[in-house]
Amino acid sequence: MASNLAIDVAEEVPSFHVPVFSYETLTTGNTPYEVLDALKKDGIISFSNVPSYSQIRDSYHNMAAACAVSAQDANPNFLHHKTLTDGAKRYVISATSGQDANAAAITTDTTCPGYKDIYTQFSSLLEMVVLSVGTTLDATDFTMKDSYGQTVSSHQLMTDAVRLDHFHAYETPSSKERTSVSASSRTKYERLDR
Repeated sequence: MASNLAIDVAEEVPSFHVPVFSYETLTTGNTPYEVLDALKKDGIISFSNVPSYSQIRDSYHNMAAACAVSAQDANPNFLHHKTLTDGAKRYVISATSGQDANAAAITTDTTCPGYKDIYTQFSSLLEMVVLSVGTTLDATDFTMKDSYGQTVSSHQLMTDAVRLDHFHAYETPSSKERTSVSASSRTKYERLDR
């Protein structure tokens, strides 16, 4: 019955299309207005052809996953840990990106040597893409006002923004932990039956 319910719910969820723009042609032709329209519609866009993205992202993901699992014993401030109901462990590395990335990366690098260099590469690449979106929007008639009522460029808005990176790593439970979780679940259900 649960699987039928999941299928029924999945069928009710409307499809969602995320527009994809080539990073290489972001500022050419009518693309700036297409980016603006896409952001006005749903607030989300995607990019293809970002130079070195796959390699840098993969290096960062590998380093962050290793760091998240190995740093748990040090109980650092940058790492959040939770054991889920099925016994899986979720680790989250939260860090400020963009202009403030260096301070966060240094803190993490103390616990996970080498993290700072790879995170800085990844964060810098993302920052370059975000600033390119600002430049792209500046090629349109889009304007925004700051809290003082002064018009600011999209590039300036993107430059001043503070972004957060959250990396999630999941570790499956060992067979011993799964047995423990299963026994714990049975005990809870047995208590409910009494």
